[in-house]
This record gives sequence, C-alpha cells and structure tokens, in this order.
Amino acid sequence: MKTMTQSRSHKIVLIAVLVIFLFAAFTTVASATKEAKLAEIQKAIKEKGANWTAGKTSVSVLSPEEKMRLCGLEFAPKDQKAFQAAVEEGKIAPVGQPSSLDWRNKGGDWTISIKDQGSCGSCWAFGSLAALEAQIDIAANEPTVNTDLSEQYMLSCSEGDCSGWDLDSTMNFLRDNGATDEACFSYQADDTIPCGDACPYCEGRKWNITSWGWVDPVGIPTVEEVKAYLQNRPLVTGFDVYEDFFFVYGRSIRTCLERSCRRTLCRHSWLE
Repeated sequence: MKTMTQSRSHKIVLIAVLVIFLFAAFTTVASATKEAKLAEIQKAIKEKGANWTAGKTSVSVLSPEEKMRLCGLEFAPKDQKAFQAAVEEGKIAPVGQPSSLDWRNKGGDWTISIKDQGSCGSCWAFGSLAALEAQIDIAANEPTVNTDLSEQYMLSCSEGDCSGWDLDSTMNFLRDNGATDEACFSYQADDTIPCGDACPYCEGRKWNITSWGWVDPVGIPTVEEVKAYLQNRPLVTGFDVYEDFFFVYGRSIRTCLERSCRRTLCRHSWLE
C-alpha cells in the first residue's frame, strides 16, 4: 500500500513538472515571438526612415485578443466606405495653417495626464472626455483648472460598454446627459458597475455639451479643415490601429507600417 502511494505521488510530481515545463516553454516561445515582432518593426522603421521609436510597452506584451479589446470605437459601414474613398483620393493639406500645434504648450497646458483604460474597450469614453475636459479649461481661459471627468460614469450610465460604442451615440449622451467628475465616480474598467454607485448629488456635478457636429457633415474632411478647427479646440477623432501601434514608445511621431485591428480614439489612454 505504501509503495502504491509513493508511486502515485511520483506520477503526480512528474505530471506537475511536465506541466510547468510545457508552460515555461510556451511562455518562452511567446516572448521570443514578441521580440521578433519588435525587431521586425524596428527594421521597417529604419528602412522607411519613419520618425518614431518602437519599444516594449504596457500593451505590446498583450495577446492579440487583449489588444483587440482595447479598440472600442465602433464605425458604421458608411463611415468605413467614406474613409476608404478619402484614402484612395489621397487628400492633401494645402498651405495656410501652422505646421504644428500642441495643446499641451499653447499658452499653457490645457490637457490632463494620460490615463489607463485597463483591459476595457472604453477608448470612446476616454477620447471624448479628454476633448471635453480641454474645452472646459479653454472656455474658462485657465489652463490650470485641470478638469477631470469620469469615464466610469460613461461606462455605467450610458449604453456604451467595454465592447465599445460609436461616436454619434457618445456625443449625444454628453449632450443629453453629460458626465460627472472623476472624484464622484472613479474609474474601475468595469461596465457592470451600476450607475447608482456614483457619489451623492452626482446630477449637480455633471458637465454637458450644448451641441456637436462633424468637421465635414457630408464626407471625410480635408487635413486643412481639421487643422482649422484645431486652432480653437481639440477634436474627438478615430483612426486605424495597426499592429505596430502597440509598440509606440515615448512621444513619437508615427508612420503606419502594416494594417491590423479596428479603429480607436486619438489622444489615447494607453500610450507610453
């Protein structure tokens, strides 16, 4: 009996060791694959003379499924068709606007620090509120206000969730309902938290927009039109996310090298 118990014990130990070995081997292969991908991107940057830096980031180590979950902006088919048409037309910006503009350094810093959306596809909330926060400070002509609105309120109190939402619905919600401040409803990256968990007197702490519209209500705006609007305020926008985007390191200027993923909001919440 004792011999059988020892034999079973040895088998269990052997199986456990085998499982640990297989897990370690899988982890090593996955890590090597990511390193190879990074090296490939860095090589492409050098060959194309692109002016940005690729490195290991908090999101480059995620699985493809986890990366996809971060891309929560939903585009309608008509938007996709118009976008593709604009790409094929190759719209070029004419001269007239300044060559650069940075709302972090335009008579002061009108933005707040980059936030982390976690594993939730709530970029639609972060991007839209980032633009609204800056607009509130600009309207007050005071860059030190640092208005900080609640992305969790957007997740818990609107129809948008961690699977994503579209820009039209997001902006309509900010117009019709508004959003409270971060201190009233702190971000938890969880769309199952009920709206009632916001602080007492939440209604009296909300900020609304009075109206909103597209830069070009009919089609895709030219770069010059976008630049003109940006002189007065940051804009909420969406763009294609490529696999190499997840390796963007630092305050880099990025050139796309390959296509992947869906669209997401600019001034994103997980840039390094």
